[in-house]
Amino acid sequence: MRKAVLAVLSVQAALTLGFILTLRSGLFPLGIPGEWEWLRLPRGVTPIALQWAIGVSAVLGYAMFSGWGMTFLGMTPSRLKQGTAVVGLVVASLVAQMLVAIAAPEGYGMAKWILALHNPGSNGYYTVAKNQMSDPWRFLEDYPNWIRKQDALHVGTHPPGLFLVQRGLLNAMEASPETARFVVDHLPQSVSMAFTVVEQYAHLPRADRATLALTGALTMLLCSSTVLPLYLLARSVLPANAAWAAATLWPLVPSAILFQPTADTAFPFLSTSALALAAYATRGTPRSGLIAAAGSGAVLALGMGFTLAFLPIGLIVAILIATAPGRSLRQKGEAIAVVGLGFLVPTLLGWGFTRSNPFLTWWWNQRNHARFYVEYPRSYLAWVVANPVELAVAIGLPGAVWGLVGIARVREAPRVSLATLSLLVVLTLSGRSLSEVARLWLPMMPALLVAAGAGLARLGGGGASLGISVGLIGVQTLFLQATIQVVYPT
Repeated sequence: MRKAVLAVLSVQAALTLGFILTLRSGLFPLGIPGEWEWLRLPRGVTPIALQWAIGVSAVLGYAMFSGWGMTFLGMTPSRLKQGTAVVGLVVASLVAQMLVAIAAPEGYGMAKWILALHNPGSNGYYTVAKNQMSDPWRFLEDYPNWIRKQDALHVGTHPPGLFLVQRGLLNAMEASPETARFVVDHLPQSVSMAFTVVEQYAHLPRADRATLALTGALTMLLCSSTVLPLYLLARSVLPANAAWAAATLWPLVPSAILFQPTADTAFPFLSTSALALAAYATRGTPRSGLIAAAGSGAVLALGMGFTLAFLPIGLIVAILIATAPGRSLRQKGEAIAVVGLGFLVPTLLGWGFTRSNPFLTWWWNQRNHARFYVEYPRSYLAWVVANPVELAVAIGLPGAVWGLVGIARVREAPRVSLATLSLLVVLTLSGRSLSEVARLWLPMMPALLVAAGAGLARLGGGGASLGISVGLIGVQTLFLQATIQVVYPT
């Protein structure tokens, strides 16, 4: 290894070890006291030895796979070779996330699929879908009026997409008892055991059990599958092995695992897909570019059906196209216009089909969000300092270090990473995003990892250095999930 790579790996190891010792000491707050802190697990709640062994083995195995894949791909592999590697990465990503989740203390791994999703204080979407959406069409038509009366927390700040998913799954399971039975009979033991806890205070029919379990499973599947659009996004500006490095960092990112099964962990799949399509909107033939631009707009429209977090993603899409080299201003303008059309057409069609005004819904969503800082004040300067620290921990300290290397030379840094980082700085300094960034900024995190891949490539790091970094991120995640809780209501 080169001396520079060894120096970076040494910094990563020191930061990871220092963080773990600090975290486990319990001497430092996990946020700003009196305003917002992530909770620690109750004393005595720890993973059993077998669970810990499974998690450590999963991290080691995935780290070795990551390093092997980087060597396997090389700089310019064939499309077949890339396709084979990325398909393998999607599978490995899902397996790694599941096994690391198993290593959490009892009740804090995949049991969250039931305990958190059923609890309205943690989620709320299932509760609304179950109790208030007997007529989904009427619910949708009245949604703008309904949402303006909701709270400033997660329910009141979201468009109807998450409620629709829950109602759709519930309807499907009620209409197909055989499918519901199959799902419930083939759940991991920890998920099945969680139902016994819920049954102590609420009876759950089989269809409801299957709905909650499928919600958790689909969320994890989308989260783990983010490696596919992330590889494509990184590949638009990096050689294959560097794009692989960026993508393989994602599955063990602390926030991607700890915040399961909240929908925030599924959103990166859509946000990264929109960015990847935008990256290819100014590449190839004009026709293929415009198709990619329309696809990016359509994905943004879908994302806006779930969360306003896709507003900043839309801005990054526009910046990515506007700053693309090798295209005229006219071509860039056309691509941005097509993104807009790709967004507006499905949005307007959805409005006409459901008679639910999305623009009025988004207006009330942002009004509800604006109330949050009135009802829950935040100390501006304290969070301006805390946000970047929390982001570095959330994305994995080793990945953050490689990202800093990747953007150190601004002119050579991936534009998508610079645009994303700049936007996060603006959100922080403007006071629009103070606290909980480990969860709220999940849709933007994959774009930052592109800089990590660029940093590794810039210093000439190989498969061994990637494997070490991935392993360190995994170790950080294992200790985090054995120390804190971030999904259950506070």
